Amino acid sequence: MKYKRWSLSQKLEILASSQEIGVVETC
Repeated sequence: MKYKRWSLSQKLEILASSQEIGVVETC
């Protein structure tokens, strides 16, 4: 359970980070 909760939080962080990186790479 703890792992899942941590994974969820990390997913949101990674998603936001990947979006920022994706914008930079696109530009």
